[in-house]
Amino acid sequence: MISGVILFLFGEAFALLSPPHGFWAVCFVILNLVYIPFIEEPQLERRFGDSYREYRRHVRRFIPRLRPWSPIV
Repeated sequence: MISGVILFLFGEAFALLSPPHGFWAVCFVILNLVYIPFIEEPQLERRFGDSYREYRRHVRRFIPRLRPWSPIV
């Protein structure tokens, strides 16, 4: 979802030729580069433990997979 929002914000900035929109897009990227690995992921790791660590090994943070990942149950 985050990668979609990032693409949308940069697309909007480009379509409108708007430096403030471009600035907001860059700020949003930086905010997520800090928030996700340092705040959100540790909370998810504490909450879900090994299953989250396995998920994180198979799913990239910002670039979507072409095929869905499903754990072997």
